[in-house]
Amino acid sequence: MHFAVDVKTREILAMDVTMDDAHDSEVLPSLIMDVSRHRTIIEACMDGVYDSIKSYRLLRRMSVKPIIKLRRNARTDQGSPERCISTIVLKTLGDVEFS
Repeated sequence: MHFAVDVKTREILAMDVTMDDAHDSEVLPSLIMDVSRHRTIIEACMDGVYDSIKSYRLLRRMSVKPIIKLRRNARTDQGSPERCISTIVLKTLGDVEFS
């Protein structure tokens, strides 16, 4: 099960059910499109499974700010400018725990 949730209201905005052979990032386009029909999306927070060139490209086309947890082995020479900047920050600051 895949969900898109408004983090402020905790309202479920979109949902998709897939078999376990579908990767989470493959569902992102349909979730984002479903939500964008009813709401303006300013930014999208996602975990590391969405750290892909396709995810960043989709969000950029839709003018959505990506907030995606990067993989530890993320490289600064690949992907979108947003991802490269995030990777540089991660490598400079390291993993920061917020309480």
